[in-house]
Amino acid sequence: MRFKHLFCYLHIGFQKYLQYSYIWSEEREGKIEEFCNSKPLTAEIIEKFQQYVDQVESLKRLPAYENVGPIQISLENFKLATIIEANAWKITLGNKLVELNKKKLNEMVDFIKAQEKIMNKAIRDLDECRTALICLERIRDHFIEMDMELILMEETYAVFSRFKIDTPKEDIERIDTLRFNFENMNNHAKQVQNNISQLQGPLLKELTEGVEKFKIEVEAFDKDFDAVGPMVLGLSAREASDRVMIFQDLFDDLWRKYEMYSSGERLFGLEVNEYPVLLKRKKEFNLLNKLYGLYLAVNHSIDGYNDILWTDVDIEQILNELTDFQNK
Repeated sequence: MRFKHLFCYLHIGFQKYLQYSYIWSEEREGKIEEFCNSKPLTAEIIEKFQQYVDQVESLKRLPAYENVGPIQISLENFKLATIIEANAWKITLGNKLVELNKKKLNEMVDFIKAQEKIMNKAIRDLDECRTALICLERIRDHFIEMDMELILMEETYAVFSRFKIDTPKEDIERIDTLRFNFENMNNHAKQVQNNISQLQGPLLKELTEGVEKFKIEVEAFDKDFDAVGPMVLGLSAREASDRVMIFQDLFDDLWRKYEMYSSGERLFGLEVNEYPVLLKRKKEFNLLNKLYGLYLAVNHSIDGYNDILWTDVDIEQILNELTDFQNK
């Protein structure tokens, strides 16, 4: 009976320590991953870190010994091991958040550098003006999102400092200058917009002259395509394939000019010229490239067979390739 009573004392005495059992959970990584993927607000991150800090303080306040009936049990090893595990939750969360914010930080830094590189280039013609306008539009489209993201990142790194989370020095330095660089980028964008406004006269003249010249180029390309292009009757497959590549390069240059002049016309509030023949040829090139791309792939396979000894021929592989070509 004495042993039974002692067992009851032990059971009752240690019941209160079961509240710390979750600290030893094997699902720590998964739970922290789930929390981080929920895109927590700064207040939620602070609450989570504070919870871990409070756990450690609660463990430190536990008595060094626990008297259970006539037995005195030392809790030092239990306290030490549990404090280490409780701290591991905080460290794991900190490392995960540092990793996620480092990725966001890199993306934002790279975005700003890329836009600054574009805006630092001189604007001397319509093509360069188009590139600059695309850059300005990209900055406008991302402004609100980046501003909110930056606020959240600044707050998060402040939380890292408050709870003594190990953070790379390089990241701390970059977050300190990120707001300055972000505002500089937006101010630079305003300057570029003003420069474009001042260049309207010369650029409008270039646009008008360029569009007239472009119309002639499109008409000439269309005639050449019909006369000596890849769809002329009687061509061998090899010759037609070669002409597809030649005319594709010419078409790509025309399409780039089409996008440039269309952007310029929209910029100056002019009627945007349409070129139905370009859209028609674009669809034809999509089909021609698929057709002759398959032709080149078949020839490449056949040429490869010529270099294989009959004893090394894999009939099953050849049949599989033929079936694949037929399906295409």
